[in-house]
Amino acid sequence: MLRTPISRVGRHHLNSQLATLSRVPATRSFHRQSPLFTSQTTLSKRVEAVGGGDHASDFVSTSTPPASGKVAVTETALSRTPIMQLLRTYLVYTICSYPSIVDNSPALLSALTKSKIPGVAAITEFIVRRTFFSQFVGGETTGECTTVMEQLRKEGIGSMLVYSVEVDEDAAPAGMSEKARLEAEGEAKVAETLRCLERAGQFEREMQEKYGGEAGGTYIAIKITGLTSDPTVLHRASNTLTRLREKDNGNPVHFPGSPTNVDFDVLSRPVDKDATSLYKLPTDAACRGGILSGEENLREGDMDLLRGIWQILLKIGKTAKESGIKIAVDAEHSWYQPAIDGYTMLMSQEFNKIQPGEVANPATSPLIYGTYQAYLRRSDGHLAASLQHARENNYTLGVKLVRGAYADQERKKWETDGRAKFGTDPIQPNKTATDVAYDGATKSLIAQLAKDLKSKPTESPSVGMFFGTHNGESCDLIADSLVENDLAERNADGRLVTKPGVRGRVCTGQLFGMSDNLTEAVAAKFEVKGAPMVLKYLPYGSLKEVLPYLGRRAIENKSMLDGEGGASFERKRVMGEIRRRLGLA
Repeated sequence: MLRTPISRVGRHHLNSQLATLSRVPATRSFHRQSPLFTSQTTLSKRVEAVGGGDHASDFVSTSTPPASGKVAVTETALSRTPIMQLLRTYLVYTICSYPSIVDNSPALLSALTKSKIPGVAAITEFIVRRTFFSQFVGGETTGECTTVMEQLRKEGIGSMLVYSVEVDEDAAPAGMSEKARLEAEGEAKVAETLRCLERAGQFEREMQEKYGGEAGGTYIAIKITGLTSDPTVLHRASNTLTRLREKDNGNPVHFPGSPTNVDFDVLSRPVDKDATSLYKLPTDAACRGGILSGEENLREGDMDLLRGIWQILLKIGKTAKESGIKIAVDAEHSWYQPAIDGYTMLMSQEFNKIQPGEVANPATSPLIYGTYQAYLRRSDGHLAASLQHARENNYTLGVKLVRGAYADQERKKWETDGRAKFGTDPIQPNKTATDVAYDGATKSLIAQLAKDLKSKPTESPSVGMFFGTHNGESCDLIADSLVENDLAERNADGRLVTKPGVRGRVCTGQLFGMSDNLTEAVAAKFEVKGAPMVLKYLPYGSLKEVLPYLGRRAIENKSMLDGEGGASFERKRVMGEIRRRLGLA
């Protein structure tokens, strides 16, 4: 077994030799109609499980694409994964298959960790740390994560770091002493985000020194609700923005709408500009955008909070630019989204413009990516409006395209709040409609990039894209679209070689701890050269901080267990390996 780093120059030859010598050939397609991905490999979930990175070869791709263009990835990392780690993975995915446990997991975790019964909280934290935390979280600090990140990078896989501290929406309104505590916590979250950016930038420089190649393999994701001591101000701001947008342009995009220049006047309003008109905006009439009569607009004092958020985002953007690290602004619940979209647009205009005489760098252009959710009915209209706004205001649009994760909660709130009077809820009618929206956006984005690179090869394209997906067919579509638009071509070994300007502007990704076979297959599909074409969304934070994230992740995974090639496939594959180890297969 090789235990030393593999140079990029010699990796291709080694991969071919290892694939030839592999004892376990891949024979099953990742999904029924996917011509490109036939992977059965899994990445090691945690470096500590394989000796703190001692088994470097566990992260070396042992695949070689046949002439047909299919990617065959052999069962190597899984076969060397420690049995206890396999059992943990199987246990986690099995728990996710019980709806009653999963649906109540956030409340259950909260109750157990706050229990006054001696020992209950400690036992709960012990179990969660060794199951869900180890499966889905990269570590407690960026330092712990960089060990995982380097092993991923050896495999040609990048990382998207996210400090996974989420808002407790059920918390009671804060008193004065509680407000002081929340303000201190908010400041600590901002400071950690800035440290994360600086550490990510340092990591990128270290990777280039060690392995060469291009920068652009590390992103960070931010949640705007986590950067303020009072996230409810984003709800009130969203109500105000939705009412103003309807007044301004009739709000043609389905709720939660799409940002316009009107948002600037609210989210980055100068201190010396009176905000009385915003505070007195009528609330007695329901808004076609989905806001009920009586729902609160901005109140006095909120403008200071909004300006504070904008100053924080400016500081984050400047640090990201200095560090050479891209930022993805995560989507959140629809009642926060209008304000989040507005801030994302403001950041894009500030940091995604290429100044006269400046050479566009794919590693940082665009720098800011907004999240576009295909499961929202607004998907097509919102993306079209965003592209138009970027063209009109001369900046590059960064698009993080996902299907979405809050469907059940969104539908439930729409019904229980009495919003059905406005018509349909914000969510697509079914998965087919979501898939159609996702595929349509994928094709149009790649076609737009091709058009830009062909017509203005020395200038920054109008769009950069990150595709978050656990769907093998979507990954096929991305690869096929790159070839069809002459942005990539196959070399003699069947791998895709991207054209100049593509890497750093097109990337796919999956969640850490899930669909590792797909991640490896995507990495193996492309020539090992330049910025990674696939990455892992890598959360970090202390156990207590990330408990809400773990509860939400369990709920999201429940819906994925039934999907072909998703967690159900992962669970069965792990059990197959366990049975093989025990001599039962």
